[in-house]
Amino acid sequence: MRSALQEKSKNWPLPNRLLFLLWLCLAVAAGAEPHKVVQGSLIDIRFGQASVEVNGVGRILEYSEASRFTLNSQTVSPEVLAGMVKEGAKVGAMARFDPESGEIVRLDAYDTKKMPAVQLWINPGAPVYTGEVDKLTVTVPPSEAKRLNLQKASLLIPGLVHDQPFQKRGQKLTLEIPTQADWEFRGLPVYLISDSSKVYRGRPLQFSTTPPQIAGWGPKVASPLLERIPCWVQLSGPAWLRRPERTRIAISEGAEVSKPVFTGDRIDFWLRVKGPGVYRLKVDTEDRLGRGTSESWDVVVLNPPSK
Repeated sequence: MRSALQEKSKNWPLPNRLLFLLWLCLAVAAGAEPHKVVQGSLIDIRFGQASVEVNGVGRILEYSEASRFTLNSQTVSPEVLAGMVKEGAKVGAMARFDPESGEIVRLDAYDTKKMPAVQLWINPGAPVYTGEVDKLTVTVPPSEAKRLNLQKASLLIPGLVHDQPFQKRGQKLTLEIPTQADWEFRGLPVYLISDSSKVYRGRPLQFSTTPPQIAGWGPKVASPLLERIPCWVQLSGPAWLRRPERTRIAISEGAEVSKPVFTGDRIDFWLRVKGPGVYRLKVDTEDRLGRGTSESWDVVVLNPPSK
């Protein structure tokens, strides 16, 4: 609805358009839902619609003449991106959109094209746990500013920061970026744009707010006829932050477990027991940010059937 009104307002007299803009500002101040951002792969863009694959599922968003598109920080038309996708290029995308209308406000695309590199100091270092920090400090060290002859520069992080200028503090260029607790993004390129409009790429950023969780486990009952009892744990949370080597499995006396096998979101292992009874299992796992999760349950090994 909001996007349709925006289109109609283009043909309104100036006083009406000003009143409409004032209404929009009041709506935002009254708590209108803010824009949302999704990260994924751009798989199609044409006829006013862009399809972004997010975790294996295609998400269709609309766009209009008011929507803005960039590629590696440079403004482009949707036709340019459509041509790249048609030729089979892998194009990442951060799409900021209006959740009410589903219309794209801005889509920042990026690929693996080689670009001049820049060294940036980023504190805290990646990956950034947004549950513990509320801002990110990005600094161009003095040696790098001198090498690139930077007097002024701005920063662009797809979907998050758009052409934000650095502040000069002594010989350094510094910028603070507020973070949000719901950021869950991986491999975001960081672009520095010099005052002469030359673009440099820094190391990619990772943001995470979701700790690992154990979403399921089993079995709870097992047959005594099994020499090895197959056990499993189902994980949720960002897979790219998992550390399989930091998984520990504890078992009560009278049983032993095999070395776990990790496949996607699942941990499989086998349990050997001496006989019927109740055996207590506990699984602990931790990710690269030190966030841990654990779960305990009983496995009941039944008595053998009577002859």
